[in-house]
Amino acid sequence: MYSCVLNPSYTDAEFARVFNDSWAKLPSHLTQFTQEESLTKQQSRVAKMNCNIGVYEDGFMLALLSGIENDKKVILVSAYFGKDSTGSKAYVHNPDWYNTVIDFSKVHFDEFGFTTIDSSPMDNHAKTQIGVRDTRFGDAVTQTDDHEGVTYNGSNYKTS
Repeated sequence: MYSCVLNPSYTDAEFARVFNDSWAKLPSHLTQFTQEESLTKQQSRVAKMNCNIGVYEDGFMLALLSGIENDKKVILVSAYFGKDSTGSKAYVHNPDWYNTVIDFSKVHFDEFGFTTIDSSPMDNHAKTQIGVRDTRFGDAVTQTDDHEGVTYNGSNYKTS
């Protein structure tokens, strides 16, 4: 049903779809540009990352997670969540989807980290999944940092 691909090939149209489906929930530093300008900038940025994870349902890209990997330690710096083939994003609440991403991470990385903007939709969702992550991963390090008036919540998990 769900699968992940490390550094997948994807078309400009696939990236545009997941990006545009995410537009309404993106942080303000991305929406200060027009949607088209931001799409172009983010597509270029993601292409420069050395770790991209495509999450698929039956070959249909649902999400693209992007970050930097060094020595089997990955820090995600962006995530775009597209609608599924029925026009829904409910999959992010599906334990099978979540466990697929966790299982993939445990196979490919020794550490897996991400940062969210405090009280953003992604941060609020991530907080509902803390128990799952704490059960499925090893040691966790979390921290909060304020930068230019924005509060960021970071989490870093050992995968073994």
